[in-house]
Amino acid sequence: MQHTTLSQSFTSLITWADDNHLSEVVFPRDIERLLSLKKLNLHNQNLTSIPPEIGLLKNLKELYLSYNQLISLPKEVGELKSLEVLWIMGNKLSTLPKELYLLPLLRDIIAFDNQITNIPKDLFTMPCLESIFLHNNALGALAMDEDFVLELKKYEHTVYNQNISEV
Repeated sequence: MQHTTLSQSFTSLITWADDNHLSEVVFPRDIERLLSLKKLNLHNQNLTSIPPEIGLLKNLKELYLSYNQLISLPKEVGELKSLEVLWIMGNKLSTLPKELYLLPLLRDIIAFDNQITNIPKDLFTMPCLESIFLHNNALGALAMDEDFVLELKKYEHTVYNQNISEV
């Protein structure tokens, strides 16, 4: 029964790729290749959503979702325990899923040019985080909060200024 559910989930993921006209070079259709995938580059594919089944790609280390039309990420990104790099710049994200902050190996979050309004303090508990780029978001007053800024400055590479103030 569990095998059938897993197979159905992969079928849903492949259907999503077909519906979004992703080539096999960009998004493999073979389940074994998907399971062993370490890097997925969906940059500039005009995507409006990422399916929850993305969480099945357990070996993924790098996920590039930049310059699409995404308004949210599924909470299942929190199941990508091997993820080290997440590029989500140039979308329409207003928040990041709290499950993202539970990823033990996530090193880089590149999230500039979105509409992010808040960053939970959980961000500062991520053990491997080295780089976070948040400029050109809607952080407003948060970008001016002294404690928030001091926490951000602890990271090796950080850009957080140039945020849009809420009027």
